[in-house]
Amino acid sequence: MRLPLIAEEIVAMVAERLADGKRPHELLILKHCIKGAEDPIGMAMVEARERYGLAVTSLIEQSCIAVLTGSFFVGAAIKKYANAAIFTYDSGALRVRREVQTLLVHNREFTDIVRELVNLGLYLYETKYSKLYKDTPFQLYQSYTYTDVCRLLAWEKDCVPLNIGGYKYDEHTKSYPVFINYNKAEDISSTTKYEDRFIDPANLIAISKSNRTLQSDDVQRALHADEEGVAMHLFVRKNKNDAGSKEFYYLGRIHASSQAELISMQDEEKKRTVSAVELWYRLETPVRDDIYEYITGD
Repeated sequence: MRLPLIAEEIVAMVAERLADGKRPHELLILKHCIKGAEDPIGMAMVEARERYGLAVTSLIEQSCIAVLTGSFFVGAAIKKYANAAIFTYDSGALRVRREVQTLLVHNREFTDIVRELVNLGLYLYETKYSKLYKDTPFQLYQSYTYTDVCRLLAWEKDCVPLNIGGYKYDEHTKSYPVFINYNKAEDISSTTKYEDRFIDPANLIAISKSNRTLQSDDVQRALHADEEGVAMHLFVRKNKNDAGSKEFYYLGRIHASSQAELISMQDEEKKRTVSAVELWYRLETPVRDDIYEYITGD
């Protein structure tokens, strides 16, 4: 028997966005929704803390709510998950949607599918993603997409890759992820063929976006991140054509040194020279040998 359309869309959202187990909080909320808890979000936050030893902050709670109300999604995902919200605001109060509550009570097949996805996601979290690196929501050397990073860092909204462009600072969470495609494709713009490179497993040179100087806001933010309490994170993939090419290895926290240098690049399309900045980063944890050899090797 086919599920109602709204049930199919909810199942698709849970399967595609949550069941990979990269964060357990939303899964625990769904678990307590299935159990009929009066406060599934509160119960889930308690379980996240007591069962997994996870920090539970207002930022994380609001991030989960954004995902489960659909306000986190951007671009094509807005339409795709338009009817997949679990929670809604009713007269200013956050509640499980009436349609979802009806499905959980009266549609056994739907409830069983969601329960199975929740159990799968929690299993994957426990076996693949639960050994978190220091005070971060990431496991060292595991792989994450742009969307994973935005969600796990508790950003209010997702961000399409084009708008990240290699790195992006989020003021709300004071987080600053840096994404690097180590080997650049030949068909990309000349001003995006940045010569990002490891000096050794503990040191990296990364190039800023084009048309930047040492005084540009994003460059200054990186240079003064430590003193301003901004957490910088490094994500690297070998190239866009790599297996699992939408995902980046998480390589830990990084710190920019004052050893930054203004450089010039040729914009072949516009026949002009543009400026950029070479930033030197120190990795808190040197890259594991096998990962380093894979990324830097031919």
